[in-house]
Amino acid sequence: DEKDRVYYCIARDNTENKKAELQLENSERRFKTLVQESSDIISISDLEGNFKYVSPSSKNVIQISSEELIGKNAFDYVHPDDTEQVLKSFSLISEQKSVQIAPFRFKNKLGEWRWFVANVSNQLNAPTIEGVIVTARDIHETLQAKEQLIQSERRFNTTSIYKTV
Repeated sequence: DEKDRVYYCIARDNTENKKAELQLENSERRFKTLVQESSDIISISDLEGNFKYVSPSSKNVIQISSEELIGKNAFDYVHPDDTEQVLKSFSLISEQKSVQIAPFRFKNKLGEWRWFVANVSNQLNAPTIEGVIVTARDIHETLQAKEQLIQSERRFNTTSIYKTV
């Protein structure tokens, strides 16, 4: 009001909206950190195994950046001796909500074969995913340690037999 030199305004309490925005931001940051800093490789592919998304952790785990993998077929990196078993397990995802894939070898950027296990989840009908989520865990060191333990136990048992004779 120019005459009384007073300003009138209408205000709304926006506290709840700001809280909701902050919670959403924190939630997004949390999940982004979980995916990016994971020791697992999380990917989204189509039913043929073509990568649509690959978590940045791929760089640490297999030395291949997510950008290098997008559009490539995951089965091209699976060891030839394991391909049939992996394809068979993966194909079940069209009928089931989730599938576990038994240990298989996957080639890293250096051409080395690393042992992995994977959990596969059918999210084809989820509008935010529209694909198959694969969470792959490198179990190479674990399998090597088990093998070394088995070899050590065999050597111990063999030497024990000779000592008792």
